[in-house]
Amino acid sequence: MDCGAAVALPRRRRWCYPCNAHNHKVAHRDAHRLLHELKRGTAVILGGIENMAGQICPNCGELTSLFTPAPAEEAIWIRIPKLASVPFSAQAAQDADHGKPVMITQAISGQVAAYQLVARSVRAALRGGAGHPEMN
Repeated sequence: MDCGAAVALPRRRRWCYPCNAHNHKVAHRDAHRLLHELKRGTAVILGGIENMAGQICPNCGELTSLFTPAPAEEAIWIRIPKLASVPFSAQAAQDADHGKPVMITQAISGQVAAYQLVARSVRAALRGGAGHPEMN
């Protein structure tokens, strides 16, 4: 489900709940509902991950928009920090369909860098560190 955008830590357990949002305003509305529900409980929100943050051209590697961005006042980024933006890649999708995730193939450097950034932020939060610079 590509609806929300949160990485949360329950206060009593040490696990993370990642959920993605692309930049279309409908996804951000869904994400606001998710954040509302998470805040009703004991989750600590670390931040969000922007999924499908543009599309990587398979020919030239240029990043182009997939969606019209949500207006700033409707975006979830006014409530939580953005941990990373992960661009869409048809090549990575095809590789994943064949059991070869991008973190194994390392074929799409923009996606690899985004996932590594999220992993570092979550690891730092689990260890009680600052996490992502935008969270300070």
